[in-house]
Amino acid sequence: MDDFKELTVDSTAVEANTAWPTDSGIIMGLVDRIWRSGNKLEHFGIVNFKRHWTETWLEKMAQLDFKIKNAKNNRERKKHYRRLFRFAKNALKHLSKELVLLKKRVKLQQHCPTQRMRLQQMLSCIQTDRDNLERAVSYSEKRVLEGKQTASTKKILSLADEDAAYITKGDRDPVIGYRPQLARSQNGFIGFFALPEGNANDSKWLVPATLGWIKNTGTVPSLVSTDDGYSSAEGKEAVEALGVEKVSFSGSKGKKILGFDQWHDEIIAQARRERSKVEPSIFTVKHVFDFKRASRTGQESVEADLLEKVLAFNFWRAVRLRRQKASERLRQVA
Repeated sequence: MDDFKELTVDSTAVEANTAWPTDSGIIMGLVDRIWRSGNKLEHFGIVNFKRHWTETWLEKMAQLDFKIKNAKNNRERKKHYRRLFRFAKNALKHLSKELVLLKKRVKLQQHCPTQRMRLQQMLSCIQTDRDNLERAVSYSEKRVLEGKQTASTKKILSLADEDAAYITKGDRDPVIGYRPQLARSQNGFIGFFALPEGNANDSKWLVPATLGWIKNTGTVPSLVSTDDGYSSAEGKEAVEALGVEKVSFSGSKGKKILGFDQWHDEIIAQARRERSKVEPSIFTVKHVFDFKRASRTGQESVEADLLEKVLAFNFWRAVRLRRQKASERLRQVA
């Protein structure tokens, strides 16, 4: 059904299984998670965190979070944020103190191996959440009260999925999630899939995509076609060194790399015209096979989740092609 001699590489944005982040929601969520974790210590025979005013602070922060999201103007929003920061700092001070006391009380050697491992994981999670809470309050105060912005890579974008990143692609709406790489064959099969960390630059994925294609299909493609985001002289040379005969880039950067003769080569020019063929495959796998949103959390789990959907798409594509060929044979006989 396909000789896999042609491949088109592209990336797409996939939403993480998480809500859109707001500073107030992240801060409140971190305080709540630290508090809930600190109340599960009794399962290990350890005294829970002291209540103090934590539950009252959480209740106040929940009310302020609602007001912040529904504020009529920046002045009103800033007023609510000031109060939320005060409650968050109080909670951070109290919970940090409780964490220090917890570390002194814990005697890991007194627990069996299974409980010891679970307790170590809990301590690690509480410590990470405590550090993230301090960081979130710091950059949020700078943004709200001082007007200073923080790079998205340094922000906490999700409580449910810490591996999710801020993804922007072209003029499309930004997404909190992942940016998988896909390569499509001439007849519509997805022969390569990868899920990089964060918002990976497309230009770094031309060679890995080609290598992955060769590994998965057992075929060295004669043509590799991409958009301008993958354009690089080094990548082109590396792909050609693998045995690829022609590399097609779209856009001004690609035109400069290819030069006049290669840019106007008949096969490469045709590849540029047909590069949009990858879009229907991506549209189908996203909207028919629910590839547009991850069902799981964490990069490893999301990669497995999306791979299952790619495999399902390929089975569907194979059945569709077989039916088309059978229909053509019937028409020829008729």
